[in-house]
Amino acid sequence: MNSTMLRIFFVVGLTLFFSPHISSAQSKENLKADYFKLKNTDPNLKKPEKWLMLIRRHQVFLKKENDPELLFHLANLYIISQPENKEEALLYLEKLSRDFPTSSLADDSLLKMAEIYEELDKQEMSREMLLRVVKNYPNGDQYIVAKNKLLRQGKSEDENRENKDKVREEKADIVLDPGHGGDDLGAVGVGGLLEKDVVLAVALMAEKIIEEKSDYNVALTRRSDRFVPLAERTEFANRMQAKLFISLHTNASITKKLSGLEIYYLDNTDDHAGKLLAERENRDGEELGDLQLILGDLIQSSKLPDSVRLANILHDSIQKHIQALGTKTHGVKKAPFYVLVGSHAPCILAELLFIDHPKDGKLLSEKSFRDLLARGIADGALTFLEGKKF
Repeated sequence: MNSTMLRIFFVVGLTLFFSPHISSAQSKENLKADYFKLKNTDPNLKKPEKWLMLIRRHQVFLKKENDPELLFHLANLYIISQPENKEEALLYLEKLSRDFPTSSLADDSLLKMAEIYEELDKQEMSREMLLRVVKNYPNGDQYIVAKNKLLRQGKSEDENRENKDKVREEKADIVLDPGHGGDDLGAVGVGGLLEKDVVLAVALMAEKIIEEKSDYNVALTRRSDRFVPLAERTEFANRMQAKLFISLHTNASITKKLSGLEIYYLDNTDDHAGKLLAERENRDGEELGDLQLILGDLIQSSKLPDSVRLANILHDSIQKHIQALGTKTHGVKKAPFYVLVGSHAPCILAELLFIDHPKDGKLLSEKSFRDLLARGIADGALTFLEGKKF
């Protein structure tokens, strides 16, 4: 038995022995944070004992409290770290869909089950899962995906474009980064509106407007509801040799009373609210140590003036398009966002209103308003690239 296996058995044994203490000491938020951190920091599974430990921690917690998000995470932990053990993942996905049929993750679990059954060459079972998505969740975000799979139409246009972004040789002038995605829902807003869905819709529309109005190429870090680690988003923009990088998010607050637009550029800050926001957006990435920020600053230092200019131009452009609706703005700020660290291009992070505020959330749920946001982003990006005064 090699040293790695011994280490794995030792860690799992300790976990089993101390499981009652783990259950009482940990919280759902701690599990979520550790789940996203491990996915980002160990994508090549170099620390198998940590994956096994996290699986066991989820199992211990779920014995005490059933939860759809943690069931989904546990299934993914099996899929990622133990691909030969797909039956375990299926058990947790089926439990999620059965126990929480109204959860926003219910259709995601069915779709993932369909994919697993397809891999296992159980086509009838796969089709049954897809039919359940189409029948039970016609308004869900996986409806179109399931329907396309059922109709055997091959890959959707969005998926084809996503693959094109990965392999195309030409440079992308603008990289748009719709935050979150997949099992990382982002903030949850009014009526169950999800941040991951809003920002993807805005990014796709902004891309369309830019390419209709100019000859600039646009690439997206994701074109569908999938999870992309934070570091990969910046690496993608650098690989495409982007001239600017825009990460799109929506804000949220504990009181659900805050509203308005905020645009950020990368820098350290003494502002408490800015630090809290950065911690929330950074939760699925590594912690920002001093060394990382120093390295990020070394790359960004020459781009900082351009990033500040981009932030101001984009802020003014977006606000110009939406201010008639009575939206507030908190202006341009700075904060240590992980997704911006290491960008070779001028970069900003946009918080497109507060999704959990009654008025902001209602606006974000409307396609016409999302189109206004997209137009503001597109016009701001073009203004920056063309060197025009706003």
